[in-house]
Amino acid sequence: MTSPSHWAVENVLHKYQWVGNNPRGGDYLYTAIVYWATGSLFYLRTSLENVQIQDLTSAKLHEIVEGVDNMAAEGAMNGPPLKIDPALAFPEFPTGFTTADQECAHGVFFKQPSLGGYGDEVSRGIARTCVETEARALEMLQVEPHDNIVTYHGCVVKDGLIVGLLLEELDMDLSERILDKTRPFQVDKCMEEINSALNHLHSKKYCHNDVKTGNIMVRKDDTAVLIDFDSCLPEGETLGKGATFGWGNDDATISSMDNDDRAFDLLKTRVRAAVSAASLDGGAANGGGGVASSGSIVAPAAAMAATAAAAAEDTVAVLEKEEHPAKQYGKDVAAAGAAAVGLTTLVAPADGDAVVGVRDDGTDRKPEAARGDGYGAP
Repeated sequence: MTSPSHWAVENVLHKYQWVGNNPRGGDYLYTAIVYWATGSLFYLRTSLENVQIQDLTSAKLHEIVEGVDNMAAEGAMNGPPLKIDPALAFPEFPTGFTTADQECAHGVFFKQPSLGGYGDEVSRGIARTCVETEARALEMLQVEPHDNIVTYHGCVVKDGLIVGLLLEELDMDLSERILDKTRPFQVDKCMEEINSALNHLHSKKYCHNDVKTGNIMVRKDDTAVLIDFDSCLPEGETLGKGATFGWGNDDATISSMDNDDRAFDLLKTRVRAAVSAASLDGGAANGGGGVASSGSIVAPAAAMAATAAAAAEDTVAVLEKEEHPAKQYGKDVAAAGAAAVGLTTLVAPADGDAVVGVRDDGTDRKPEAARGDGYGAP
């Protein structure tokens, strides 16, 4: 392989045992690390339960790889790294879909497929299907765009495979927006816009099936935008990845408008609970935000944290999806980490594998030499 200085972590995923419908209810199983080296992606399964992506510098990653059990199979627990085969990781590009050139695009976000489950055949298949599911839904929606649904620019294709989707670049998710104390937040307007997006989707006989605060972004003008269509299917079809645990019908097996209605009701309840907590936290008199005359709010992090402690057991983790949505759609959320601690009422409940991060955003950025094959490399 190349010098370890040319290695870079793509993502880290902690896997837990399912208990009933809760995919994080059981014991810790392993931690998967996906990283770049010699222009290719590799999958490494370790027992480093507490490792954080910011800890995995090139030198640390090299130390981990050097310490593997070479007698074990590639990709096995504490075994040698497994080179990711693009044909197994990415879906084929369907004839007639829109193509996009990421090299010529500006102001867009390149959404890459989930690879943290690559070492498991079932998880790998689900992740690959999710990419095609989202592409199909967005292809359908671009015929009649809606202002509150993320703008889709097309598929990035290499060797006949979809290696990613080009989407509208967005700044922050709903949870972060509510924590923004610099300007009022119009809750009713936000809920009306998401409801409008869902109604548009339902008019096409499609259902989102994963409505939650983490799948709502906010543009600079405060327009709410529904994102993440990898569970979006025609009504009545069998769900693949399905909904996030704790957001509606945890027993759902088919795509239905009822899934969206239940989740949207929870969304309204949880957002309004946060609004109420913010207004009771002392408001502007304490310099901590409050309710504006229009009924909008500026929400202090302390109030959000208090509501979170009383209302939910949620986490920032997202099952089988290494991306935090805000990272997914263009914003570096590293600076928001401290505030996110108080966001558990608003962000998705733990619905499976704990996500540590998408890529190394510190000084150990992946160099151009480490990402030359075009398979998902930004």
